[in-house]
Amino acid sequence: MQFSKLKISLAILANVVGNSTGFCQQVVHDARGFECGFISEKTKDGKSGDASCSNSPERIFSNASRTFSSRELCDVKEVFGFEDIKLRIDFGSNNVLWEREDGLAPFAISRMAEYYMRKENLGRQEALRKATERPNLGPKQVTYRIFYVHKGDDFVSYDPVTQGLPKEPKSMPVYTVTFGYGFGNTLYSLFVPDNGAPAEAILTRYWADGGASWVNLRFGKCRVIR
Repeated sequence: MQFSKLKISLAILANVVGNSTGFCQQVVHDARGFECGFISEKTKDGKSGDASCSNSPERIFSNASRTFSSRELCDVKEVFGFEDIKLRIDFGSNNVLWEREDGLAPFAISRMAEYYMRKENLGRQEALRKATERPNLGPKQVTYRIFYVHKGDDFVSYDPVTQGLPKEPKSMPVYTVTFGYGFGNTLYSLFVPDNGAPAEAILTRYWADGGASWVNLRFGKCRVIR
């Protein structure tokens, strides 16, 4: 008897899910790529949008100025120095154009200039020049190859206008784009929801040293190129 009820329930569920046009309104999409920005908020209490997480934080993230416990799985970067990343993902050319800009936040420049004036007895102009000097961290622009694009769907459970559930159930396309150089550990993964507006996106890169593994996470926004 219970087995028969289970069969009926499964049949109803299959019918509802199969008839997705009646149950869940699909967001139409025709993405040709994305434009993305992973930009730090350059204020003292701003969001860096940059974090790294590991199952061995006590070893991976601990340093002379801070010790991590085994339960602090993530190291969230504070805003001081920054590296802003801009991406243009083009499905037609199968390429990702990566541009970066690095430096110190304005408040950090002032703080470093004051440090040089105090510790090295420099004048203000010389201290500001030294504070704004940046080491060469490599090219400002590189092009990566797209290896794989997966398109799926996620249920939309939040309406930013009403700040609650949408009045009508619907789903949205979500994309996961894997790209890199094709050799060495240069593999990135980009997750982008296509919700019809600049969407919160996640850029990830994975690392390992033979004893532990960790992931770097960048949080930003992407717009769909149609």
